[in-house]
Amino acid sequence: MKKIIALLLIFVVLLSMGISAAETGYKEESIYSILNQDGSVNRLYVVNALHGERTDYGTYGEIENLTSLDEISMDGDQISLPDYEDTFYYQGTMEQVELPWEFAILYKLDGQEVDASKLAGASGELTIEIGIQQGDVAQDTFYNNYALQVGLTLADSLSQDVMADGATVVEAGGNKQIAFIVLPGNNADLTVTANVTDFEMDAITINAVKMVFDMDVDTAQFTGQLTELSDAVSDLDDGAIGILEGLTQVSEGLNDYSDGMLAYKNGMNQYADGGLSLSNGLKETATGLSQLTGQNDLLKSGLLAMEQAAFTQANQQLSGMGLELPTITTHNYKAILGDQETLQPLLTQLIQTLQLTGGLTAYMDGVGQLATGTSQLSAGLEAYVEGGMVLAESSKDLYDGAAELNLGLSALREGMATYQEGTGTFKESTGNMDEDMNDQIDEALGDFLGDGSKTVSFVSDKNLSTASVQFFFRTEPIEIAKLVEPASVEEEETGFWYKILHLFDWVGDIFE
Repeated sequence: MKKIIALLLIFVVLLSMGISAAETGYKEESIYSILNQDGSVNRLYVVNALHGERTDYGTYGEIENLTSLDEISMDGDQISLPDYEDTFYYQGTMEQVELPWEFAILYKLDGQEVDASKLAGASGELTIEIGIQQGDVAQDTFYNNYALQVGLTLADSLSQDVMADGATVVEAGGNKQIAFIVLPGNNADLTVTANVTDFEMDAITINAVKMVFDMDVDTAQFTGQLTELSDAVSDLDDGAIGILEGLTQVSEGLNDYSDGMLAYKNGMNQYADGGLSLSNGLKETATGLSQLTGQNDLLKSGLLAMEQAAFTQANQQLSGMGLELPTITTHNYKAILGDQETLQPLLTQLIQTLQLTGGLTAYMDGVGQLATGTSQLSAGLEAYVEGGMVLAESSKDLYDGAAELNLGLSALREGMATYQEGTGTFKESTGNMDEDMNDQIDEALGDFLGDGSKTVSFVSDKNLSTASVQFFFRTEPIEIAKLVEPASVEEEETGFWYKILHLFDWVGDIFE
């Protein structure tokens, strides 16, 4: 297994260094760190790949030429390289041990914390806890833009009931390959549990690479619907203004009606004139209510459009979030969203939207009933004028009813004025919904893609042409001590890749 891992890492290094030699004037950095079993840094190395550069910068305790036998001169933090063709590799041992991340690895056996050195050959219920937090804040560009892959390998013959929440667990050649992904700018607490027998484990590996996606998000499918919703809200506000104007006319008509009733009540001698005035007032009332109900179709269309747009937007938002949920409708949205804690704001928004549309629909139905009643009242009043004394005898009751109707209409008008203020505010607040949506999408994608900072050198800010930086961390394996004769390595095995393998103590595994 160690041979396979070693060869895979060689392949990763080859890929990271495989930029065309035709490109010149840049460098690549591969940072290797040997971690102690508790996650602290033991040793830190950098393999620098120079393409066309003759001078590099970095504070190293020692450096080693991995390309040729030529000497490399170091004057403070300035490294001068010999002449070379294509790519020049050299290794530097760093004196600093601060990393963009802090790793803390804890082992527990049967619930008791235990040192990793005592786990080899142990049996019981094993828990491995890996804590990841931001390290050196001066290197936050790496913390905010690099994703971490944490890998563990547990042999099936030694480990049973393997559990690793949030990880990808793959069966490969009699081993459980466990891989966690930690996105840029995030801390993590990773846990692996297993029942082990005669426990051994290969090294825990942690690799960090910059998140770079060629992603072009087309937000038009979202913002287009938001524009329709904004237009619908504008229509709703226009309808509310029209209703308010109609209520004002109705109120004025009822005021005239009440004045007429009062005059009729106080002076039966002016019965004829009062009855005519009353009849005219009711006609004005009927006209105003007809104008009011004439706005119903426009208002209902606006409400339906707002309701449809709200559910369309909600479905598209759920789809954009990658949630595999059924299409939500006015009939099923509570059942689908009710158990999703993260979707409660969306559920609340939909409930409020339906309450608004339902309330306004009920209101419009009431206005229609009021218009019908007023028309009937107008017809009745004509008969009342003709009825003469019958109307005179009941004038007090009619006046009292008109006064109550006027009070009710005044309250309705005040309520409608408040409602229109709300629709005006709603219209104003939804005017830039498409731009707000774009901003929210950009913010959400930032959690996955990092902040887009330019690649910088890990070893020195004087290296201005750094094309890529990668991090490779590993702990020592947990192994039962075995008596193995040292493998013989021929003297000629001193090339570049031999030195890379030797950096992580894999020479014996490869050349056995």
